[in-house]
Amino acid sequence: IKKNKPHGQGTYTYYKNPKDSKYQLSLLIPGMPKIIVFVITLWQMLNQGKEENLAAQYIGKWNRGKKHGSGTYFFPNGDKYEGNWKHGKQHGEGKYFFSNGDKYEGNWKHGKQHGEGKYFFPKGDSFEGNWMEGNVHGRGIYTYPSGEKFLGEWKEGEKHLQGPLILNN
Repeated sequence: IKKNKPHGQGTYTYYKNPKDSKYQLSLLIPGMPKIIVFVITLWQMLNQGKEENLAAQYIGKWNRGKKHGSGTYFFPNGDKYEGNWKHGKQHGEGKYFFSNGDKYEGNWKHGKQHGEGKYFFPKGDSFEGNWMEGNVHGRGIYTYPSGEKFLGEWKEGEKHLQGPLILNN
């Protein structure tokens, strides 16, 4: 911690419904004996890290309160990013694992896919090529599960020019 902000190597864990146990208990059960309040508070503290309460977690390097350097972020929706960060955003080399089974490996800039990258789909097809601000942009190769490949140009995420289809022979 530097100037009340995370700085250096560390772990930040965010839980769903964070609560101040003492305050919550005093509102719900006024006049309860202190030993029971203590036991319930202790139980809540020990169980707050249970998987069902975990919303997000970052394990990695910090600089002035922002993710900066290498680190892993576990998103609330089940996605995961492993790689480099700059000023709190994905930047540089990184891998993004989507909860639906998709995966992106490649370059990032200001939190978006940018530069060379590979995108893999769970059924076996993939895309390898250029990205710009989170969209497929420029030359790329789309490989179908059968092994056939389409070489072409993309612009802002859409096929832009026709290209050859290379059969798997």
